[in-house]
This record gives sequence, C-alpha cells and structure tokens, in this order.
Amino acid sequence: MSNTSNAFQNLDRLVIQLFDGSLSHADKEILEKLLCDNPDARLRYAELATLESILHWEFAGVES
Repeated sequence: MSNTSNAFQNLDRLVIQLFDGSLSHADKEILEKLLCDNPDARLRYAELATLESILHWEFAGVES
C-alpha cells in the first residue's frame, strides 16, 4: 500500500471519529495539521463531509 493510501486511511479514520464525536484532543490537532498542510486531504475531507451530510439528509426521517 502506498504512503498516500495510508495517509488517507488515517485521514478517513480521524474524520469519522470527528463526525461521531469520539475524536481525542490529540487526534484533533493531528487532523487540523493534516488539513492545513495538504490540499488533497482537504479535498478528501470535503468529500467525506458531503457524504456525511447526504446520509443525514437521506435518513433524517428514519427511526432507529
């Protein structure tokens, strides 16, 4: 697996934890630095945020 793939796996994990409210303070700082330093990471974050929003919209009326 390439370094880019590994970096995005880590990014995906951090973003998912951010969205579900389980991201630690230390990991939040890692995520912020990654997003500040890497334009590709910002694009991936935007993709994940869009997907998260769509899922909330689609399932907003669904009861547990």
